[in-house]
Amino acid sequence: MGCKFNIISSIFLIISWLLIQTAAFSSIHDSNISSLCTQTPNTNTNFTNNRDEVLTNLTNNAPHNYGYSIAFSSSSGNYLDSVFGLALCRGDVSKDNCTACLSNAKGNITTDCPHNRRAIIWYNFCYLKFADYDFYGQIDSKNKFCTKSVDNAHHPQKFYEKAVHLLGGLSNRTGDKEGMFDYGHVSFNINLKIYAMAQCSRDISSCDCKKCLEIAIDNLQDFSNSSLTIPLGGGSYTGSCFVRYEVKNFLYKNDD
Repeated sequence: MGCKFNIISSIFLIISWLLIQTAAFSSIHDSNISSLCTQTPNTNTNFTNNRDEVLTNLTNNAPHNYGYSIAFSSSSGNYLDSVFGLALCRGDVSKDNCTACLSNAKGNITTDCPHNRRAIIWYNFCYLKFADYDFYGQIDSKNKFCTKSVDNAHHPQKFYEKAVHLLGGLSNRTGDKEGMFDYGHVSFNINLKIYAMAQCSRDISSCDCKKCLEIAIDNLQDFSNSSLTIPLGGGSYTGSCFVRYEVKNFLYKNDD
């Protein structure tokens, strides 16, 4: 009896631990990074209906299309009420994580930007945007923001050169990669590696992907007021591409 009780107790503890780890994982990694809303007001019910239809189509279709989808709707009203949308999941995440991320993004983009005709929301695993004009095939570098770690490199100039060289290589290759997604790492010293990733939205060309990533990398330079403050991690996000680097392996594809 005592042995059976111990087995049951052990199973219960293992299940509890797994649930805790899963909850912690979700809260750390699948989080809302930022959102941007235009000042263009939307008080049109037709536009809202089209927007909701587009967001639903994007969240339903993208996970089954390798994490990418575009959608258009003019079902309600006239052409002026049309909505164009785009969804993109990170190239290294699973279909389930893509689905969960876009589901959260769909709910929050309408909460954060309820009366706007143009909006974008970024998560760690995905981003989602809509607008009242056809933006497909155009580099969107106006929608942008950056993140950075609170810790800075102890040898900033060397670290900066290594990180920029790694990101520069990714910007040259990503447009020709499957899914316009690429990643890699470089050794900084015997104890430290720098991991990085780059991705573009698949509505833009390979050439424009490179241009977009170069813009994103240039935006990272805004982090430092001098060569003495280079963050150990950072990300640069636009409406068409993004880059990220860290000193810990944040990727789900490991090339070690």
